[in-house]
Amino acid sequence: MFWEAPTCVVCLTELYNNLSAAPCGHVFHSECIEKCLFSQCKNCPLCRSRVVPSKLVPLSFNLTAKEQPTKVLGLSEEESKNLLTLQNLAVEAQNEKKILEKRLKEAEGMVAGKSESIAALQKIVEDERHNCGKYQKKYEESLKEVSHSQYEIQKYTGLFTNAHKKLKELESKATQLESLSKLVEELEKQSALAWAEHAKENLSIEQQAVQFYNALLITSNSLRNSEKQIKELKTCNEEYIQQQSQVKRQAAAYKKETESLKKILADLESKTNTSSLKRNPQDVMHNAFNQNFSFPITFQDAKQPKKALSLLSNRSNV
Repeated sequence: MFWEAPTCVVCLTELYNNLSAAPCGHVFHSECIEKCLFSQCKNCPLCRSRVVPSKLVPLSFNLTAKEQPTKVLGLSEEESKNLLTLQNLAVEAQNEKKILEKRLKEAEGMVAGKSESIAALQKIVEDERHNCGKYQKKYEESLKEVSHSQYEIQKYTGLFTNAHKKLKELESKATQLESLSKLVEELEKQSALAWAEHAKENLSIEQQAVQFYNALLITSNSLRNSEKQIKELKTCNEEYIQQQSQVKRQAAAYKKETESLKKILADLESKTNTSSLKRNPQDVMHNAFNQNFSFPITFQDAKQPKKALSLLSNRSNV
């Protein structure tokens, strides 16, 4: 009489060995029922009754896999060998399945870790892009300020050119006044001699000489005032020359700082394309921007030339 061995409802293989019975009476492989109880709800897979792992009853039979096909099922020796081979293959398949499941879990864990790392890196990249946008905006604003400063420099350069032209004109007038003063001195000498000779002869001539002498004194005073103005203009010219040199040095410093900022921005854009960052680029760009691009004067100070030039002079000395 032949009979079929029952199968496990979890793995759908025959129940031969390593069996456990639930309190409700249903029999499963020990590994299958433990896996169900720990991975899913703690219920029997068949009747859904409550099952506690400590209440499982292990079952042991006197039959072995080699004795069962020949003695119980009545199979021939060749059929029993084939069945034994299939059982061994099934055991190997189960073992391989366990190994593959373990590898699958490890791979899933690695994938989850990589996904988290990728998400973190993507967040860092987005933050860096945002920071790059802010620094780009600051860079454009700085360029506008530099262009405005260049306009102010051109304005003061034009004023200096006009003052220089006026100084040239005053110098030519001073030369004329010097020649005139020499002529006046000669006239004073001649008039003094003429007045001494004709003082006794004609009183009207004496009066005219007095008037002429007074006119000479007035001319001499005006000449001295003109010479004083010439000296003041020369001093002003020297100050304008010094101010122009300071403005040129400041313009060169602005250009150098602009080139340094461009280089820093290019380095930051290249660093944002890497997959990992050893330090926080936001702090690096913030420190680099504050160190390399700071304006010594404001536009309100630039409207007052003397104050702006004194600030620029202090900055160049530093």
